Amino acid sequence: MGIAERRERERLQRRKEIVDTAERIIFSVGLDKATMDAIAEEAELSKATLYLYFNSKIDLYFAIYLRGQQKLFKLIDKRTRELPSPQDKIKAFLQALVYFQDKFPNYFDAFYYFLTHRLEVSKNSEDLQASRELDDQYLAKWMELIDNGKKEGLIRKDMNAPATALIIWLQLVGFLKVYSIIHPELKEKFNINRDELLEEYYNLLFKGIFR
Repeated sequence: MGIAERRERERLQRRKEIVDTAERIIFSVGLDKATMDAIAEEAELSKATLYLYFNSKIDLYFAIYLRGQQKLFKLIDKRTRELPSPQDKIKAFLQALVYFQDKFPNYFDAFYYFLTHRLEVSKNSEDLQASRELDDQYLAKWMELIDNGKKEGLIRKDMNAPATALIIWLQLVGFLKVYSIIHPELKEKFNINRDELLEEYYNLLFKGIFR
């Protein structure tokens, strides 16, 4: 291994250790209370060295978000790979997001945060391009599902694949986040739980897009 390769490996290892440290702190005390000073101290780095790797706390949080994004999309692949029909695949796609929120709530919170704060990430963040490529890849998977369903005569011909994919995905993300905040009031007022609401959501969705 040459000097350049060894230095790059060391840089990536140090970067991973920084993200590991930031993840522990942010997941423990929350994004607002976490500081670059605390992260640098825990990682046993000077603050100046920390800023060589990340321009801001938001950039660090985005690196954590990217980890969650990678976990989610691997989960989606696993759950949809062997399913035969577009309807089964779409439902499994959505159920993977529900499972992701249950299993990795801190990553889900990061996921939701960057739906509304993405512009705060530095344009030169090396994670930003990787995240965009993942977004494009999985939007393409959604559109492929919808287009295949249209070709097979299962999904309405007038459905716009990109718009339909985005609306379905954003609807569910928003529902899961809002429900996690107001579920006690919903339970008290309507005596309905999340799984019941999700089944109604799936029913409405499939009646709307399937023939």
